[in-house]
Amino acid sequence: MNIRTRRVIVWFAAAIAGFVGCVGVDNGGKSAAPVRVALFVDCGARSNGAYSWLRLTTLSKELQTFPVDAKMIQEGALDHADLILMPGGYSVTESKMLGKTGRAKVKEFVRNGGGWIGTCAGCFLISESSDSHPDMLNLIPFTSRGGIGKADMMITFNSDAEEMLGIKAGSRHRIKYSGGPVLIPSKPVDGADIKMIAAYDSDINLYSNRTRETMAGKGAMVAGTYGKGRIYASAVHPEVDIDDHYVLRAGFRYVSGRDVDWELPRKKPGQLAVGFMSDNSIGVETALLLQRILRSGEFDLIPVNGDDIAYGALRRLDVLLVPSGAEFYSYKGCMGLANRKRTKEFIARGGRLIGWGKAAESLGKAFGDDATLAKDGDTAFQILRDLTAATVETPPPIPITNAEKTVKTAIYTDRGGANFTIAELLTFAPEYDVKLVSGEDIRNGALDGMDLLIQPNGWGPTQYAALGDKGRMAVTEFVRNGGKYYGIGAGAFLALQKEPNRPRLSLVPFTNENEITKRGSTRTEVKLTKEGLSVFGNSYTNCIVQYADGPVMQPSDPIPDTDIKVLIEYYGSTVSTCSPMPTQPMSGKAAVLGGRVGKGKAYISGLNPEVHEKNYDLVLNSFKYVTGIAPTRVCRDRMRGALSVGCVTVPEKTFGDFYLRTLLPDRRFDVVDDVNDNTIRHLDAVVVPCPGKDSFSSAIIDFANAGGLVVAVVQTDAQRELVQKVTNITVVDSYSDVIQKLAELHRKTSTKSQTL
Repeated sequence: MNIRTRRVIVWFAAAIAGFVGCVGVDNGGKSAAPVRVALFVDCGARSNGAYSWLRLTTLSKELQTFPVDAKMIQEGALDHADLILMPGGYSVTESKMLGKTGRAKVKEFVRNGGGWIGTCAGCFLISESSDSHPDMLNLIPFTSRGGIGKADMMITFNSDAEEMLGIKAGSRHRIKYSGGPVLIPSKPVDGADIKMIAAYDSDINLYSNRTRETMAGKGAMVAGTYGKGRIYASAVHPEVDIDDHYVLRAGFRYVSGRDVDWELPRKKPGQLAVGFMSDNSIGVETALLLQRILRSGEFDLIPVNGDDIAYGALRRLDVLLVPSGAEFYSYKGCMGLANRKRTKEFIARGGRLIGWGKAAESLGKAFGDDATLAKDGDTAFQILRDLTAATVETPPPIPITNAEKTVKTAIYTDRGGANFTIAELLTFAPEYDVKLVSGEDIRNGALDGMDLLIQPNGWGPTQYAALGDKGRMAVTEFVRNGGKYYGIGAGAFLALQKEPNRPRLSLVPFTNENEITKRGSTRTEVKLTKEGLSVFGNSYTNCIVQYADGPVMQPSDPIPDTDIKVLIEYYGSTVSTCSPMPTQPMSGKAAVLGGRVGKGKAYISGLNPEVHEKNYDLVLNSFKYVTGIAPTRVCRDRMRGALSVGCVTVPEKTFGDFYLRTLLPDRRFDVVDDVNDNTIRHLDAVVVPCPGKDSFSSAIIDFANAGGLVVAVVQTDAQRELVQKVTNITVVDSYSDVIQKLAELHRKTSTKSQTL
């Protein structure tokens, strides 16, 4: 046994001294002895899923979590555990790291009464071996076919789930999926009594045009016994989203015989937003540091991987911690050329990059003196504490009108649609003069003198109704007389030809390819046509872009004086992630159209590339295609010490103007427009404009009851009556009052100001 292994095992043994863990013994669910969890954090167990498990189990009073690697398992670490927890990642790598000795130790551990909880790769790993997945543990009578793609999948639980886990038979739930196994019954396993407890009730996008057998009806979760031990394994990831944690609690109850709960960390005003790289593997030493950070409660800890950085995660962080893992590939992988550029921009605006252990040498080569290098985890922790003691001087607001505006742009913001990501991009761009318009504004001549109309994503029929006959005629005449039309999602549907029960503007000679519009939301692969390459550049051929229920377009009846080309085609064969009934394949069908409509021009997109920073070149080039002028991107980066403010965006013009021209430019605030159970734990305050019956989710109510600042802007008696039913909400009458309340909180968290 090497020194490191002995040191970690001694640490764990001391942590549980005086307790006797016992798997499978209920004891009323109130035993004082914590369940001892060996969490695998070696190569193969990678990315944010491993951290999610570390966070949940570390912050549970009923669990004592012991991070282990393959070497420790080979040397007997499971002798100190009641159950082993295997996160997602790469099952083949996990198996390879365990080796023959480690695999035998794990099988013996479960067979003799230990518990197994695994997700994704941790479900692959216990299935039957195959050519693509050799050396699996063969603990369950299922073979596994690999899946492709990422999305929230619909899962249906059966009667075995009700009997074993207490989850109601027939209940359906969306749970995050990331390339996990599709479980298919196979030959019996000696000593195993394993049941499929949940099946996929939907399908998913594929990143290629290859035809694959449907996932619907195949196994997504299993549970049962192997020898004296119990197993719960899930192909999907209930550990990631908070509203799926009831599934985890049921799994822990089944495997350990104990009721298990956890308190998730919540950001405190003024805390540093600390991201840490979670690619490849965390490693035991890093896991111990992360546990220390979590237990201290001093920082807002956020896992990020290479994809997250590519999609803009650094804009939400104060610090990026690159820790010493079991493997470190950041320099060549997640810190490749594009992400290194983003990281240098992050450092230039005041962000701090901290590396230690195996990461230090690579970071030193890539970033030189811009990286802060620590000799060990203790030093890295102290550097974080030192940063907390200092704040950055807040710069003045971002200017909006700092150059001559040449492209007069109307963005529909009304019932049925809004896109504040696009609106933000163009509002801060010096070339675009942005005005938010409602359906009534359009009816009253708001398009007069405009160059560009943007119809955003949302719900097309509602936009159609909100425009009214006069508004619809105004839009059509605007485009045919020389105006530019930019339709996204619902705005793309709106531009298509009319069909029975599908009233639309008939701007372009295309229709939606079938009646099913709820295909789901996920990233999908697309392919540029010859015309598309001339628009977006030869650097793009195939790329991954966000898709969210957009149209799949096919040619229809010709429209006089119109010349529309397909610019981008779907390449991924996306089917439904919402229902068990698959839609028609999408591969080879139109995703983006563009061309002449009368004297004007149209750009029709079934995709949402604006969602991810990685695809912003597509967005900028699309506007250049339509207007002849590419918007200059002005980045609204977080300043250290800024309040994290979540804003529940609503498709309402007055709110939109406040959001774009007052709240976003204010550098005291780092504004996030996605408030849900997961993101709210990283916020200092939440703004709820024009509250309706669904504005106050349970997450927002819990946030307010825990002391978080929730500011509701009420402008009608009905809204005031509604907010009176919600406790601990700060009610204001105007948006200027919102700024005042946020500024008061910012002053409380900024006791001094100095430039680092």
